[in-house]
Amino acid sequence: MRAARRGNPPPCGTTVCDINSYCHETPTVFNVCYGVIWTGTVHMNASILRYLGAVAIIVVISARPVDAAAPVGHYVVTAGSGPGNGTVYDTKSKLTWQQTVSSTTYAWADAKTYCAGVGTSLGGTGWRLPTIKELQSIVDLSQATGPYIDPNAFPSTPSNWFWSSTPLAGSPSDAWLVAFNLGDTSNYAVSFVYNVCCVR
Repeated sequence: MRAARRGNPPPCGTTVCDINSYCHETPTVFNVCYGVIWTGTVHMNASILRYLGAVAIIVVISARPVDAAAPVGHYVVTAGSGPGNGTVYDTKSKLTWQQTVSSTTYAWADAKTYCAGVGTSLGGTGWRLPTIKELQSIVDLSQATGPYIDPNAFPSTPSNWFWSSTPLAGSPSDAWLVAFNLGDTSNYAVSFVYNVCCVR
């Protein structure tokens, strides 16, 4: 996501939403050029509102209905050896995700330790806490309400904040998260406890 900037409008197709700000969801879904550009739910924040105040015309390219799920073939679900041990393979990113997240919430360091050990139940090696970009890749803003994630591939994901492995630049006591209840990102103190979805 990119921050709105003063002056000339951003190129058509740019997502205008400041990653450091809380973005408020609006219920209408538009694809917009020369203003707010988003392929799913339109997000608004203070920087966008300032930008829109300087631009008189917003050209609405098209409105589209909310989709129910990701395209067929995007995710391949594999059942595990026991309840909660399934995995989800993303055919686009080539990442394999933990399908059922733990009901336990973790501080950031504990989240990384937890993911490093889930191979005993999920199988395979190299399990870890995802980066912020990886975690954002499974956000699905075509969903009508939260959690903003594909309900067929990840049917039990709570509408909550999830840790990424990405620290906040210049602040080692903070790290980035994704909120699946909002489809948004933010950063918080690493001592706070949140949900975890591991990847490899």
